[in-house]
Amino acid sequence: MPDPAPSKPPPPRAAIVGLGLIGGSLGLALRARGWHVSGHDDDPKRVERARAMGAIDEAGIDRDATITFIATPVSVIAVTAREALAGNPKGLVTDVGSVKASVVEAVNDPHFIGGHPMAGSEQEGLEGADAEMFAGKVRDVSEVLAEAELDLAPLAVTVTYHDPCHLVHGQRVRSQPRALLRRIPDLRLIELPDSELCCGSAGIYNVQQPEMAGELARRKVERIRETGARTVVSGNPGCLLQIAQESRRQGFELEVLHPVELLGRALRDDGEGRQG
Repeated sequence: MPDPAPSKPPPPRAAIVGLGLIGGSLGLALRARGWHVSGHDDDPKRVERARAMGAIDEAGIDRDATITFIATPVSVIAVTAREALAGNPKGLVTDVGSVKASVVEAVNDPHFIGGHPMAGSEQEGLEGADAEMFAGKVRDVSEVLAEAELDLAPLAVTVTYHDPCHLVHGQRVRSQPRALLRRIPDLRLIELPDSELCCGSAGIYNVQQPEMAGELARRKVERIRETGARTVVSGNPGCLLQIAQESRRQGFELEVLHPVELLGRALRDDGEGRQG
């Protein structure tokens, strides 16, 4: 008798909390690679839409998921993170790292690292030291996707990348977003001068210090214009809003995208990519 065919290993499992633009894009990307994806959103219509478009396999949060993505607005990250951590996920990822100190305090879990570096450290003194502090479960989405197998089609577009302060200064994440973008065939990435200079968003800095924040935004958009790119990519919603507002003020036509949005465009669909 022939040996029985080896059983196929079960697909990796992921859960997504928040099925908006980012959460939906993540679901599509993961399912394209054979992941089983569950999803939750406070808006039932979004859940239905996510299932209809193929972004999730089932509604709800899969407690056996290998990794849980939080893609909710900043205002509800604290509650969402606490609930997710209570389920003891194997891994927890958020696309928003520049959360305020009050959010970090509200979560109150050593596996949730956040806070904007311009506001100072969220942990002060040796009393808060913990050998496992930075061996936690939270990673930026670009770190995870940079290691993932992605079937990306050519995308003929020229982009530049702005380093969000929370990633480059706070989490020391600099190379992964660039490596991720360079994996897209035909994409041209132009380095942005002074990329690590703050754009002026900085949480509520643009509200507290509007003049200085405006000057930082003006400098940032001027540097973007110097690259010749008409698309800028950044992994922080505050940066995206700040840069988009200033580009409109200057009358400069600029597309402002999160890296996941660009990956979504490049994911193969019936063997074809999309032109930028």
